[in-house]
Amino acid sequence: MTPEPIQLSITNICEGGVPEVFMREVRAVLENIADINTSPDGKRKITLVFEFEPTADRRSATVSFQCSSKTLTVEAKVGTIYFAKRAGRIEAFASDPRQEVLFAEEPTKSPIKQ
Repeated sequence: MTPEPIQLSITNICEGGVPEVFMREVRAVLENIADINTSPDGKRKITLVFEFEPTADRRSATVSFQCSSKTLTVEAKVGTIYFAKRAGRIEAFASDPRQEVLFAEEPTKSPIKQ
């Protein structure tokens, strides 16, 4: 007895690779949503594209697919850096080196006794 032909589905088209590639893009979208440097308001998008190229006799077709995601870019952050010339070289600082520090942080001591 001849086995029944396998009906086409999303899980077996293109040698069964669609679910794996789709899940890879889902993970990329989820990581982008969880990234605090991206906007929580923007929409993310996953696109599956299947292209069918039939043979001349129309009895079969070659199928290819692409899966892509559109995620949000990291939001721009703005900050200030300060320059000072020391020993003839320009250096950059996160705080103004000409201003005194009012509340200097104490060096933390290790909780482990030696």
